[in-house]
Amino acid sequence: MGIDAGTRFDAGVERDAGMRDAGSLPDAGRDAGTDAGPTCTAPLVACGGMCVSTAADPRNCGRCGFTCATGLRCAGGACIEPGPEVEGDLRIVGSATMGRLEVFHMGVWGTICDDGFTSTSAGVACRQLGFTDGTETCCASLGAGVDPIWMDDVSCTGTELRLADCTFRGSGTADWSSSSGPTPHNCSHSEDVGVTCL
Repeated sequence: MGIDAGTRFDAGVERDAGMRDAGSLPDAGRDAGTDAGPTCTAPLVACGGMCVSTAADPRNCGRCGFTCATGLRCAGGACIEPGPEVEGDLRIVGSATMGRLEVFHMGVWGTICDDGFTSTSAGVACRQLGFTDGTETCCASLGAGVDPIWMDDVSCTGTELRLADCTFRGSGTADWSSSSGPTPHNCSHSEDVGVTCL
């Protein structure tokens, strides 16, 4: 049997610059005579003696037991001052939770090809955007974008904090999988990926 989110078992919380602990929660739900941490039910994870979702709060940078201090936001797993878009940021073009997925690279928003893009990749993208999980939609069914196409053949394991941490055609090169780069994409905008975030 799993424990609900927010049940706290001990006070051990590591601190980091720009981050604060998630706050005190009642000491409840612990089995008598047991020092083991909780057994959590997915998508929750054991964290500092609590069952929490590291994806539910976009200010926790995917890190267990932390949230960015008020006024800061996550970028690349760290808390930073709000400002202009950051390399690898994502956005959904459509509604707040469903639409074409775009990535910010080299100062320009571009699309992501649906080749190889799975529900695992959609989950990583949606968690980066502050949601719990997500599903992918192929074939520009949620709208076709305009150039550039920045990512193709995206393959995520599900543990990445950001979609740009996944492998993809051209990852590790300066221009990713742009049509003029060393590993050009083989996509058209009829293959722009969409997501529905949960």
